[in-house]
Amino acid sequence: MMAPRQIFVTGMFRSGTTLVARMLAIHPDLAFASDPYAPIFKALRNAVAAHTVDAHNDEEAPLDDYYFDTAKCDLFEAIRSADLQSLSAPHDLAPLREKLARQCLSYSPRIEPLLPNLDGSSFAELIESGFQLVAEAYGNGDESAVGLKEVWSGEFVWPLLACFPNAKAVVMVRDPRAVVASKNVSAEKYPWLFLARQWRKLAALAWLAKHDEQLSGRVHLVRYEDLVQHPDAGVSELCEAVGVSFDKRLLDPEEYRDGDGAPWFQNSSHYSQVRNFNRGSLTRWRDVLSTEETAFIEAICWPEMLLLGYELEQFNPRRPDNTTFSSPPIVETDDLAGWIQPYGMDDPQLVSEEMAHERLRTEMLSGRSQLSEDKLRVHLLDPSLHQPLKEAFDNGHC
Repeated sequence: MMAPRQIFVTGMFRSGTTLVARMLAIHPDLAFASDPYAPIFKALRNAVAAHTVDAHNDEEAPLDDYYFDTAKCDLFEAIRSADLQSLSAPHDLAPLREKLARQCLSYSPRIEPLLPNLDGSSFAELIESGFQLVAEAYGNGDESAVGLKEVWSGEFVWPLLACFPNAKAVVMVRDPRAVVASKNVSAEKYPWLFLARQWRKLAALAWLAKHDEQLSGRVHLVRYEDLVQHPDAGVSELCEAVGVSFDKRLLDPEEYRDGDGAPWFQNSSHYSQVRNFNRGSLTRWRDVLSTEETAFIEAICWPEMLLLGYELEQFNPRRPDNTTFSSPPIVETDDLAGWIQPYGMDDPQLVSEEMAHERLRTEMLSGRSQLSEDKLRVHLLDPSLHQPLKEAFDNGHC
C-alpha cells in the first residue's frame, strides 16, 4: 500500500479553517487533525531566522506580517524557499514536545500521548513524523491521505509542498471585516492593526499560492462565503482538490466531530451551539463594527480585498479620508489577550509610525506614487502582486 498523501489546510483564524478541517476529518479516506503543530512551525521559523541576518531575535513571537521592513522581508522570502530536508530540527526535542502537548490538548488531544514518538533530525523528517502521528491518532490504517490544519501559517505552503511532492494545500479566506468583528467582540481582544495586517498577509499568500505556476493544481483557494452559501458545490470542489471521492456526509455539519470524537460546534462569537452552514455569519459584522472601524479595516486591507472579490463600503482609496490613518481604533492594553500584550502595537507613537506606512501604501497602490522594486517588496511582500492588485483596483468597486 502506498504511503498516504499529505494535506495542509491553512488561513486566517475565524475564516472557516476549522469548519473545513472537521469536514474533511469525517471522510473515510482521510485522517485529519486540527491545529496540533503550531510550535513546530514556529520552531521552523526560528531555524530559518537563525540563518537570516538581523531578521529575528524573539523565538516566542507570533509569526510576523513582514511588512515595511527589509530584514523581515528577507525572513519571509527565506521561509518560503526553505529546504526542509537540509534544515536541521532542534537537537533536543523534549522542550518542543512539551509545547506540543499543551497545544494538542485543545483541538487534537489524541495526538498528545503519542508525542514521545515524534522524531526527526531534519524538519522534513520531523513534519513527516507529525503526519504519521495524525494517522495513528485519527486514522483507520486504510486512509489515502493524512491532513492537518494550522492557522496563521500561509508562508509554509511553499516549503511543505516542495518537501512532499504528493501533498496538496487548501487555503481559506474570509471577509476581513467579519474576521475582525468575530474576534474583537470577545473579552480577550487582539490589536486592530495586528489583525488587519495578518489578514492582508494571509490573503495575499493565498492568492499567490493559488496562482503560482510551480504549484499548479496543488493549491485550492476557498472563500468562506462561497462555501457557506453554496456548500454542495464547495464540498464537491474541495473533495476533488484534495483527491478523494465526494461523500455526502461532508454536507451535514451535524456529523462533524471535535478532536476527541464529541459533536463539534462551530467557533463563533456571535452565535452559540452552531451546527450548520452559518449564513447568518456572513454579514453580522455590519451590526458589530462602527463606521470608523469598518473604514479602518478597509483602509489596511483594500487592495487584497478587491483582489479576492470583497467590495468596499466605507473607505475609498481614490479619495482616502486621512482621519482613517491618523485616528485608528486602539485596544487598551488591559483588554488585550495576555499572550499578545508584548506584541500589541498599542503604543501611540508606534501606531502613528505604522499608520504613516499604511497611508503611503494606499498612495502607492492607488497610483499617486512611484513604485520601485524595493518599495513593492516591503509594501506587498511579493512584487508579482502589483499587477493583479492594480487590475483589481482599476476594475473594483471603490
